[in-house]
Amino acid sequence: MKELAAIIITHKEPRQYFRKLKADLNKKIRLTDKQIIEISNANNNIGFPAAVNKGIKKAIAQNYSLFLILNPDLRMAKLSIKEIRNSLKHFDIFGGVLIQNDHHYYKGVVDKTYLSGSFSQEKPNQTYIPSDFVSGSCMFIKKRAVEKIGYMYEPYFLYYDDVDYCYRARQKNFRVGINQNISYQHAELSTTIIPKKEYYLSRSHLMFLSQYGNFKQKIRMGFKLIFQISSLLLKSDQKSKQKLSGILDFLKHKHGP
Repeated sequence: MKELAAIIITHKEPRQYFRKLKADLNKKIRLTDKQIIEISNANNNIGFPAAVNKGIKKAIAQNYSLFLILNPDLRMAKLSIKEIRNSLKHFDIFGGVLIQNDHHYYKGVVDKTYLSGSFSQEKPNQTYIPSDFVSGSCMFIKKRAVEKIGYMYEPYFLYYDDVDYCYRARQKNFRVGINQNISYQHAELSTTIIPKKEYYLSRSHLMFLSQYGNFKQKIRMGFKLIFQISSLLLKSDQKSKQKLSGILDFLKHKHGP
């Protein structure tokens, strides 16, 4: 697809993942090396959304009209030019079925109680599924959507940047969804190369809630945080420490790495 640029955000994962993903894109949708833009976060880690923004700006400068944002630790299970073009008829931002640890994840759902994002494992009946958000690990974005929505919100650094972007897109009446005829396997190397994953998840969720939550949602979350902090203070495992640190840094208005 000549109009498509793939933007792959690399970090410290083994180089073989990047090479295999490039081979998948070449084989399944005939993407050339010129159409693949790599943004490396290995040495100067500017955060995922800032790296995506950098890649999109490069793609726009090269006159591409469709951007595919990708993590490097993916293998494309089902992907074709036909299905990309079919998806473009239904959505402005779209993704596919995420396969991870033998589980299939479909549409992204933002719950109405705390505005937390998660993925449904319930297989829908239809092929094209409207979704609250699409995973940033594999996200197609039309150029015209970027022109109206702008770029990803960089203070998240990691996680919820995709939830935020799709939320803003839907506010401007852009269509967000999943095509079941596109699917990919995610190795999820973040558990090994991102030691502070729970920290970023906790902090970014609270950032998203503070930005878009209504009064009732913020009050509910405030009461929940009181009990959550009390509980986490009594735990000594690494995940609990990360979650607590993420909550406290949000309360201190700390952003970035």
